[in-house]
Amino acid sequence: MRRSPHSAERKSVHRYDAEVGDSGIRLSDLMVSLSMATDLGFGQPPEHMARSARIGMRLGARLGLDAKDLATLHDVGILTYVGCPVYGNESAMLFGDDIDFRAHAIEVDLAGFPAMMFMLRRAGHGTSAFNRARQAASLMAGGGRRVVQQMANHCSAAGSLAARLGLSDDVRAGIEQAYARWDGQGVPDDLSGTGLSLAARVSHVAEACEVFERTAGVDAAVDVVRSRSGTHFDPEIAKLVDGVTKLSRIEVQSERTKQAENLRKLLMAVSEDIRVLLVKLADRTTCPRPKSAPRRRARRSTSTPPWPSASAWSG
Repeated sequence: MRRSPHSAERKSVHRYDAEVGDSGIRLSDLMVSLSMATDLGFGQPPEHMARSARIGMRLGARLGLDAKDLATLHDVGILTYVGCPVYGNESAMLFGDDIDFRAHAIEVDLAGFPAMMFMLRRAGHGTSAFNRARQAASLMAGGGRRVVQQMANHCSAAGSLAARLGLSDDVRAGIEQAYARWDGQGVPDDLSGTGLSLAARVSHVAEACEVFERTAGVDAAVDVVRSRSGTHFDPEIAKLVDGVTKLSRIEVQSERTKQAENLRKLLMAVSEDIRVLLVKLADRTTCPRPKSAPRRRARRSTSTPPWPSASAWSG
């Protein structure tokens, strides 16, 4: 996952030889550089977009996507927010510090009451009370919809960039649907459900996983994905994330109850989607116990620290 999925096909695919190839710069390097610069303007730490792209590819692999679709997920994850400065001036006028606003907007479900409260709290930040009231009134008059529309305008710029780089139509569609939602309450508002591209649906979940896992831990990330299932996120993708995470946290309580408890939790995790079991079995094969690990002894000296339990080697 550390290398671009395009590296193996760079010599055979025409779009990676034209224009950019003549400059001596690899397209994957250019895309990553753009994404890291965008991370700064988006108020996120370096490699935020790169990590989101890798998570998206992992989700895609768990969905059984082929190499071409995984490459699309990579490109969408890397380039989605490259055009974010497009609405910087408008955001600064309305919210004061536009970078700080973008940094926290990524943590909010931008629809309905939560989005409106988030915007009202930040309206006219750092300015006079009069200006704060004026900006708040403007937000209430427009219902916050205008702000989301401005935020989505950058998608057209990033989509145009993808086209100029010779990327596929699927990549451009995934980028331009960055603010679309499963329930149709996003931008553009005529898209909902499976009308959204698969790349967009996966990248939405992947970005949330990256942000909330980094800032609040795995539990918080899973809770957010679960709470937004069916509204912002595709329920099928959200269910897969939730199921795989549950399965990876099976805890062994004692030698006597280990098998029964594991079986119970295993059945609970796969009751709705058998793919979580297949994914977990695949993960286990890539993370075996070291051959040099000593066997656990029945009795130990109290001065010798115990060897990690079997659960510590889970994939």
